[in-house]
Amino acid sequence: MRVTQLLPSVHSGDAVGDSAYEIHRALQAKGVESHILGVHIDPHLKDRAVDFSRFAEFDTSDAIHIYHFAVPSPITYAFKEAKGRKVIIYHNITPPHFFERFSEELVTITSTGRHEIKLLADATDLGLADSEFNRQELEAYGYKRTGVLPILLDFSKYETPPEQTILDKFQDGTVNILFVGRVTPNKKQEDLIKAFYCYKRFVNPNARLLLVGKYRDDEAYVTLLRELIAELQIDDVHFVGHITQAELNAFYTISDMLLCLSEHEGFCVPAVESMFFKLPILAYNCTALPYTLGESGILINKKRYAEIAEMMQMVVENSALREDIIVRQTARLAAFRQEVVLNMLFEYLERI
Repeated sequence: MRVTQLLPSVHSGDAVGDSAYEIHRALQAKGVESHILGVHIDPHLKDRAVDFSRFAEFDTSDAIHIYHFAVPSPITYAFKEAKGRKVIIYHNITPPHFFERFSEELVTITSTGRHEIKLLADATDLGLADSEFNRQELEAYGYKRTGVLPILLDFSKYETPPEQTILDKFQDGTVNILFVGRVTPNKKQEDLIKAFYCYKRFVNPNARLLLVGKYRDDEAYVTLLRELIAELQIDDVHFVGHITQAELNAFYTISDMLLCLSEHEGFCVPAVESMFFKLPILAYNCTALPYTLGESGILINKKRYAEIAEMMQMVVENSALREDIIVRQTARLAAFRQEVVLNMLFEYLERI
């Protein structure tokens, strides 16, 4: 048996690419011939992946092709006509309406991606999704055989010592509210800023908001956020940007909670990372979040900012509540351990 994993991009620090590499290593450890093929490959990762232009060399009748689907790609049409058996791992595509005020390019990309995933329904032997939310989307798109396979995370990277300069700067007695994720409209950083305003203005003035994730200053959405901060006249909102693993570990270490008011998540890796770092999670109840959290964390059903602010303070002040949240999150973390996810993957592959 030969297994190929097909990715539009092979980048450092990308959850999908990292998951594919962990799957690749696990397959090799079991003696299975395994290859990663990518359309765009970071130069320093050329030893991890083969250029997708060589796909025909790997497409044999005994091959299993696993297509990690998150963006439209030339892979779609080659995959549809491939000789081998076909497995989709669907990581979801943000609905286009989130970008309509901000980027025509992203509206086009996401619309195309949702069109392409539908094209593959009849050609795919098994449609896997990294959350139950995503699996239900596959079913709605016409996929007959579906299942859930969480993102495979390398927990060892969270053992990397936290960056000391971050600890020195932010571990100062101030309540640190953390969000991790690209600055983009579906993540709803504007709602985080509004909730933080209520918290800092009316509940706890000794607080800061840490927005960790990629952004560009020239993006329309980033401009909207900066205008909102100026309008509300609040300080202590920090746009951290893209960071190293050691820096990320430090931000999880110094934070008091993860606050997520995103309105579209296909899985939400930061939720699992927060479980690992024993960081209480408050999250808006939508899309994949209730499935990823299970019975852990605190789900927010309505975006009433004053109430969210009071809830945040309860997590900060009430040690018994905080401990209960952490205990339940730690129990939930077991579902995402590598051995659990890999056993699920091997069972799926045996079925086809």
